[in-house]
Amino acid sequence: STGSSSTTGSLYGRNEDGKRLMGINDEVVSEVGREVGYFASTYDEGTVQGCADWLRSRAPRGMFMTAEEGDGSAGEGKKVGPTPAQIETYTRLLTESYEESGIVTAA
Repeated sequence: STGSSSTTGSLYGRNEDGKRLMGINDEVVSEVGREVGYFASTYDEGTVQGCADWLRSRAPRGMFMTAEEGDGSAGEGKKVGPTPAQIETYTRLLTESYEESGIVTAA
């Protein structure tokens, strides 16, 4: 579940041109003590996307367009939810995300 992808890891917290996202500047990075968003690079892209899918599945119906509503490409009725181990990983990823959000807000 964890593991770094060089392509994915190199972009967390930055856009395709390597510029920081979300108005993060040197002062914030200095205050936080590390690049913002880097923690996510310790998870592989499938885990990050799986976490996003899991979050969308828990949202109120209609909040997000699903593949079934969009282009019909999803396996109708064949989607299996995440395992308990995956949910544990997703929860850990989200906890780190919330913690970093609080640190950045405080900075």
